[in-house]
Amino acid sequence: MKQDGRHKGRLVCNGHKIDPRGISTRSTVVKGISVRLLDVIAHRDGLEIIHGDVGNAFITADCLEKIHARAGKEFGPEKEGCVVTLNKALYGLRTSSRAYRETFAKFLRHLGFVSTRYDRDVWMRLREEGNGYDYLCTHVDDFKVVAKDPQRWVDAIGRSFQLKCAGAPDYYLGMDYKYNEKEKCWQTGTNTYIKECINRIEAMLPQGRRLVEHKTPSPSEDYQPEYDQSEFLSTDGKRQFQMMIGMAQWAVTIGRMDICHAVSSLSRFSAAPRSGHMELAFYLFGYLKKEKSRDLIVDSRPIKIHPSMYNPKEKAHQFDADFLLEYPDAGEEFDPKAPIPFGSELQTSVMFDANHAHDKKTRRSITGILVYVGSTLVSWSAKRQGCIASSTYTAEFMAMRAGVEEAISIRYMLRSLGVPVTDPTFMFGDNMSVINTARLVDGELKKKHVAISYHLVREAVAGKIIRPIWCNTKENWADICTKSLAFHEFNAIVGRTML
Repeated sequence: MKQDGRHKGRLVCNGHKIDPRGISTRSTVVKGISVRLLDVIAHRDGLEIIHGDVGNAFITADCLEKIHARAGKEFGPEKEGCVVTLNKALYGLRTSSRAYRETFAKFLRHLGFVSTRYDRDVWMRLREEGNGYDYLCTHVDDFKVVAKDPQRWVDAIGRSFQLKCAGAPDYYLGMDYKYNEKEKCWQTGTNTYIKECINRIEAMLPQGRRLVEHKTPSPSEDYQPEYDQSEFLSTDGKRQFQMMIGMAQWAVTIGRMDICHAVSSLSRFSAAPRSGHMELAFYLFGYLKKEKSRDLIVDSRPIKIHPSMYNPKEKAHQFDADFLLEYPDAGEEFDPKAPIPFGSELQTSVMFDANHAHDKKTRRSITGILVYVGSTLVSWSAKRQGCIASSTYTAEFMAMRAGVEEAISIRYMLRSLGVPVTDPTFMFGDNMSVINTARLVDGELKKKHVAISYHLVREAVAGKIIRPIWCNTKENWADICTKSLAFHEFNAIVGRTML
């Protein structure tokens, strides 16, 4: 497709003019966290899951563009050479994905499904019994049904679309599904995807070289990649490095929270990587080669909290009504169009941590966050903070503010899926000063430049959105997202969060 100078403002495809008319090519797909939330709801309610794939999906939709072609011999001698107009969304066209999504969305609405408020690609339908919802999510032509009788909806799809496959969960969006007989729940892993990554990387290595297996994603607790002064990679080397980082980022997205910090650290150098950064990328995949199977368990039961950390009978752990004197207008915002909630409440928990001045050159701190629904890890992140924190207290408070925002987000998501959310979200942090400032009414603002974080967090406490809880550093699993840990510390956290 190119610009034709004779027809300014028009596009030319294969020599024929196209008037785009401002047609949007945007086509959304289901969020990763939505897939995990549906798995948790399925465990809570005893729902069944079926994964499916629509074959030749795009050509079921009408083309949104004006595309012309010359008829070939297959049209017969009378029509050969004539100009024909394509009326189906062929693979390769810029609007085909959007056209198919609109077609499938219209079909789901016809079945009685409605799109959820927070994710357009998660659909839900109130069951005829009026005691809960059936769910369906879409990722282009891949779909997932979570329902009491999912086969009913798969059959309905099969009557209108060609199904390539549909069956019990085994592989979906890069995630392997396996049923844990001991725990009576599903677990998701990345073994298949990681194997493909390792094979692809080793195929591009010099003959005779293979990835060396390692016990951790990073080589040393003290190593700082920003100080690397090795030579810059060639154009081909840069492309290989970016490919490896892209594969690692997708691995993080679909479940490998154990490499979250290492990938975040290396991603900074994608624009101008050095040979030392490439060796670190090989080191990272050497760890993945050794630990291909690290699974997340899907368990809707609450996290077990030691009474020393939180005991609702103790006065120190109870809500202080005096908070409402300082923040009389504090409260949680509710969506008036949220669906009617059904079923038991799912506990929500957030662990947050910060590594002050993590980047030795820019002195930026890094925030690590883990979000749990029940005992299931549904979201994780390792991200550098937007401004330079002048102290550990400041960095930790900014991390807590990010955790509060995640708590508000996950509570809205659950309500949008028809899950009741009334209890505050547990907010675990290992900095006693920050926790006390947040949960004690007389906690003072110690740093003026954290005033926004200070008031946002305390209003969330007053509005009973969160409940701050101090935990020992060894119990704060978000530590794995903020720094390179020694093997015994790293393995202790991974062993408690993954299988």
